[in-house]
Amino acid sequence: MENLLSVGDCVGLAIRQCRRDVKFLATKLLLPSVIELVGKLFLVSGARVFLASLHGGIPGPETLSALGPSLIGFLICIPAEVWLTMLQLSYVRMVVNRSTDFNLAFKQVRHKFWAVILYAVGYYAAFFVWVFAWAFMFGIASFLAKVGAGGAGGAIVMVPVILAMIVIALINLVLLLLPGSVLFVVLACEDKGFFQIIGRAYAMTFKRLFPTAGFCCVLFVTWMALFLALTSVLQIFYGAEYMKAGVYTGKKHAGEIQMPLYVQIIGGSWNSIIYMYLMPVFFLASGYYYYSLRMRLEGLDISNGIELLEQKRNAVSG
Repeated sequence: MENLLSVGDCVGLAIRQCRRDVKFLATKLLLPSVIELVGKLFLVSGARVFLASLHGGIPGPETLSALGPSLIGFLICIPAEVWLTMLQLSYVRMVVNRSTDFNLAFKQVRHKFWAVILYAVGYYAAFFVWVFAWAFMFGIASFLAKVGAGGAGGAIVMVPVILAMIVIALINLVLLLLPGSVLFVVLACEDKGFFQIIGRAYAMTFKRLFPTAGFCCVLFVTWMALFLALTSVLQIFYGAEYMKAGVYTGKKHAGEIQMPLYVQIIGGSWNSIIYMYLMPVFFLASGYYYYSLRMRLEGLDISNGIELLEQKRNAVSG
């Protein structure tokens, strides 16, 4: 890993490394994945009760009965998600720092428990703000289209709205998505303070802004391709169930069809299995890219080589 890595190298190395370590990852991630699956089953149960209560079109008192399973599901899923994230970041720290002691890496990452939660909450909060802003601007655009502002006057009104939506998208890309691609890896691999980690992630991103944007695009496309490939059989199974349910019930739209519980259980179980491979790929690709950034910006490979030579010299002289 001492050669400079391209964005494609980072993603490819992560895929191969996780494939070699798939049994190791399964042993570490199986228990929290099972716990998370149990939480998802409670969420599915609550969703089914809620959808059944809306069958008549108007929510009734029975809708409240969906809150119990949903709340239990959230209380189970959230700790399991945090546990999984801590384990995955520990794996990244172990690989990127070229260690073989996973337990030591987990012990070092475990002390950052609250930082992981706060970063995740902040990231999702910023994402929802971005979604709300886009929805607000889209609502304005739809309103203007409905009132019939046509011709040159309509174009003059719509241009600022379109420009505002483009600006919102760029702000989200530059200030949220790109630094977020290395933020959790910096947290995993470096022992710094809460705000120091944020500052370091942003500094590394803006020093290599366009390569980081390219890395995010390559990682997203590759990850989605892996996801679609691993769930292709499941999607065929879903399609057959939708067709069967539509034929038997006379419903024409997929949104009107509620999948049988056993189908949802199979789908949730399979997704939990493949995420034990896909999520480490995502984090480790970011870890390799982080290491490549440090090589380019800080000469990390040179300092590691000097340190190795000093260790060999001390061993010989000792």
